[in-house]
Amino acid sequence: MADDERVCAAWLHGSSARGGGDALSDLDLVVVVPDELIKEIAGGPRSPVDYRHVLDSPRGRWVASILEPLLLLEAPQNAPAGGAFLTTLTAGADGPQQVDWEWLPRSSARRPLESVILIDRELPPVEASATEPAGPGPAPERTVFEIACHAVPWFWMTLLWNAKSAARHAGSMPMLAATLGALHDVEHFVGRESPPTSVPDRDPFGVLAGLSDRMDELRSAGSPLFADVPDRVGSQARRFIEVARAVAEVRQSQGAGQRGCRARDLAT
Repeated sequence: MADDERVCAAWLHGSSARGGGDALSDLDLVVVVPDELIKEIAGGPRSPVDYRHVLDSPRGRWVASILEPLLLLEAPQNAPAGGAFLTTLTAGADGPQQVDWEWLPRSSARRPLESVILIDRELPPVEASATEPAGPGPAPERTVFEIACHAVPWFWMTLLWNAKSAARHAGSMPMLAATLGALHDVEHFVGRESPPTSVPDRDPFGVLAGLSDRMDELRSAGSPLFADVPDRVGSQARRFIEVARAVAEVRQSQGAGQRGCRARDLAT
């Protein structure tokens, strides 16, 4: 980002900046640009919003100039006032790395209290702010085609979020309904209706891997929904699920060890 002279400042915030991240943590980046360049740097896709328009949008092209994106997810409802937002995945040896990009106009930029400065130039010092960011706004209205197009990256993102939650919270998958809903939206659009999915409690990671396989199988329908979505998204997602399972096993063994220590202390 430092090579782009239009960038006034950039910082990392969230769990990674606080030192509380783990192997599954995403990166939260804020990029500050001059007010008059927000649209030029981080403008949104044109309508209709198919995946190609997302890739070709100003923010899609800008992110691609920084790193090679595996997948982009439009979430304009998460954008700060006067700014922009984009969730991205980049491929890695241990599965996708999620990066949440947030663009702010210079006039309203306030650095979070817990953050790591990456770039700071041409910007007067700003007082660190402990104010919590506003919650997401309403999701944009979409046509049936746009809903189905959005469902493809939404499926993959929520699949990874569920894997992360299952690893950290003993199998809990709070966004599973969203993942299943996205899968059914795509199945409906390509004419491959399937019965309701039953989800066993015993192996959340096996469930997520199975859902990943189902989405990959839908590619054979030749639907334009998958145009420009890389084939390797599925294999990357399954690798991430394997890492999440490993993290869960480590957490479980550590918990068992702590319980054993407490039991010995009580016995003593």
